[in-house]
Amino acid sequence: MIDQQEIQGGAVRRTAGVSTSAGLPSALTYRVNVAAAKLGVSRSTIYRMIKDGDLELVKIRKRASGVTAESLHTALEQRKAAR
Repeated sequence: MIDQQEIQGGAVRRTAGVSTSAGLPSALTYRVNVAAAKLGVSRSTIYRMIKDGDLELVKIRKRASGVTAESLHTALEQRKAAR
């Protein structure tokens, strides 16, 4: 699949052709503020979850980091199961 660009939260990021079941590209990483919105928590909580090992943070550029989609989806599933 051809690499595509995705605009999300005001930032353009390349996806590696990963697709959802609907055939639309999905992000490989989410910026911290987007991850916080998806989980319904604060940025501080996201950084605490990263420190505790619940989320994985990867370096995108020199001054930019992202939470991996896989770790975010795992956290979302764990939150759903806890309810």
